[in-house]
Amino acid sequence: MLNDILATFTQFMHSVESNVQLFTTWVGLLFGIHVLNMCLGRRLCVLGIHPRSLFGIPGIVFTVFLHVDFGHVFMNSILLVILGNLLAMGGLIKLMTIAVYSTILGGGLVWLLGRPMIHVGASGLVMGLCGALCIQAYEQQTIYAWFLAGLMFYFFEHIAANLVPGEAGTSWEGHLFGFIAGGIAEHFQWTLDPFMKGIV
Repeated sequence: MLNDILATFTQFMHSVESNVQLFTTWVGLLFGIHVLNMCLGRRLCVLGIHPRSLFGIPGIVFTVFLHVDFGHVFMNSILLVILGNLLAMGGLIKLMTIAVYSTILGGGLVWLLGRPMIHVGASGLVMGLCGALCIQAYEQQTIYAWFLAGLMFYFFEHIAANLVPGEAGTSWEGHLFGFIAGGIAEHFQWTLDPFMKGIV
């Protein structure tokens, strides 16, 4: 068992090393757009998701690049790197599949069912990665899956708190629908990968 644990840790570190350029670019893009948004007085936030509005449809994609403050983008960036590398252990196609479908399906559900407010932030994507890892931990019977299950259990209280109504102005719908979308994408990944391979 110890050898399996060490192998899993080694695989994770290899994922971090192999994908450092991808995640550096990803996080750099988030911070670059956020600085621009701050310079414009947060005017770019208008490009977020406006539920049930035609104007808000592009926000399904744009919302993951928009944040209200540096704390928001900083926390999302850290989680994107950690959770993203855990998923990338299964390959970049897997990671991109989960990310794209969490964004489109999760954001689409927010547009369809969310409260009438502007929804912004990569939190839905982050929760999508988390949902995918939870399903992966449930469906696989490996040391890696047990490690994921332990990690998810450790953060369960924080995860659960983000899936229900909380602070005013916080898009708990984005969290919930992102989590659901990520879980669905992970469960049906074998049917979704062929589409992503033609894109990535």
